[in-house]
Amino acid sequence: MNYRLLCVLPAMIFFGSGPFANHACAQLTLNLTQADDTGLNLPDLEQSIAAATEMDIRIDSDKLNIYSQDYDLISLNSAQADSACESNLLVDLSNADGLKPLMRKKNYLFKNRNSCTLSFASYSLAIAYPLINMVTTRPQTPADLFDIDRFPGMRALPDTAIGTLEWALLSYGIPINEVYQLLSTKRGLKLALAKLESIKSYIIWWSSVDELKQLIIDKRVTMATGPHTVFYDLQFNHPMEILWNGQLLIEMKVGINAASSKIDDAKMFLSTLMTDSPQFKLAYEFAIGPTNKKTLKTLELLPQAGQILVFIPTFNKNLTNAVWMDYRWHDTLDHIINQQFKHWRNQQGDQGN
Repeated sequence: MNYRLLCVLPAMIFFGSGPFANHACAQLTLNLTQADDTGLNLPDLEQSIAAATEMDIRIDSDKLNIYSQDYDLISLNSAQADSACESNLLVDLSNADGLKPLMRKKNYLFKNRNSCTLSFASYSLAIAYPLINMVTTRPQTPADLFDIDRFPGMRALPDTAIGTLEWALLSYGIPINEVYQLLSTKRGLKLALAKLESIKSYIIWWSSVDELKQLIIDKRVTMATGPHTVFYDLQFNHPMEILWNGQLLIEMKVGINAASSKIDDAKMFLSTLMTDSPQFKLAYEFAIGPTNKKTLKTLELLPQAGQILVFIPTFNKNLTNAVWMDYRWHDTLDHIINQQFKHWRNQQGDQGN
């Protein structure tokens, strides 16, 4: 899918006579490694980003060859971004004219910062439920995910320790800023697995977003956990509601591949992508959480955006009690945590897929 659009126009609008003005760009490639995790439709996303930035962009999702020379820009989670920056696999953006304001917290919403990437968007792992199942009362906290008496029925959970353990601990009422500290201990992991054990016979594990969607469409589950974008897509035909209390917020970082031959073009693309108009378009069309604080204020002021805001993870109201996903923690303890999670998961007593 190609979009042969002029890059000169947005460069003049946003940068005037600055370093990017009048610089016509070639086609750029973006490796959006998190695309499969979010459930985003790549062709639709590619078309929207190309139209919003008025630049010629091709998007791929390649987790095996992340730093291939075929990619000019690379989207990573926070731990991957830090590692790539430390290894000089990404271009240092800290001294690039026109990009410095995009790395400031007063202008953008982000948790982790390094000199090589920008937080262009966020998505969330969250608890959600079909509204048809919640006629008289609705879940209020992560503890309700584990309350089979008040909210009977099966649960759809991802077949991974990421997210699953966090919700299990949150259900005890653990403060959000202590979740990862407690999970780093034997006691914390034991508590999390004990909570999961209490509903193990009610869990249907899913391995792909397509499986998750089908479980909800087939009305096999009362509550589910997964990417918020999946629940947003479903809600048009299968009305959904998201429990933002305890959402796991994930930063989508993007940087420039140090092996790219189009570094100036890539810098211009990043500068455009981070502005209000493209951020608004992505939020309005896909419910991706914008990081531009100006965009968030714009969304709050528009009456017609009200139905979208309830699905935007970075909307101020939805950020209350949000847990910023700590991928560095998961990467550091992956061999220990996953080993114990898989051991528990493979024991008898669950429904499987």
